[in-house]
Amino acid sequence: MKTFLLMFYINLMIGCYQQNLGPKGNVVQDGSEGYWKLTNYKVKSNSVALSNVPNMFLLQTRQEVMQKDSLEVPIYSKGMPYIIFSFYDNTIGNVSSVQAIQYDHEYNKKSEQSKFWYRIDQESGFLTILDVKPDNRKTTRIEVSNVIKSAAYNAASDSVRYIYEPTEKFK
Repeated sequence: MKTFLLMFYINLMIGCYQQNLGPKGNVVQDGSEGYWKLTNYKVKSNSVALSNVPNMFLLQTRQEVMQKDSLEVPIYSKGMPYIIFSFYDNTIGNVSSVQAIQYDHEYNKKSEQSKFWYRIDQESGFLTILDVKPDNRKTTRIEVSNVIKSAAYNAASDSVRYIYEPTEKFK
């Protein structure tokens, strides 16, 4: 009987607090926009000097909602939230922007990292890995992979990581 009550209590607690068991954090810092500065750059797991980084020193993330269906890219449909990733050089000149939809996610309890796969279109996407403080659930670091030609995450193609930390609003 004690075992039954213990199992009932555990299941009740898991049911009531499911948000603690899933992916945490987001790229827009719990708002409509997020601002990030580059702190590390890795090529095939080896750090590279930031002076050799190809003009992606600042990152602005913005969440939007699709206003109409896309005829060119069917994964974008009306009412669906998407994220715009805008990369800037050190003079705050816009280098590139990409819009993407969160397609898949995974949470690693050991490392307390959330992995999100964002799709740009049917054939390509990129991975973001978020480090989140467990106490206040604030995202403290974000890793962005290179664009990968695959509908799902392919570790063999993941060769570049841009590592960003939160910064003040710059634009």
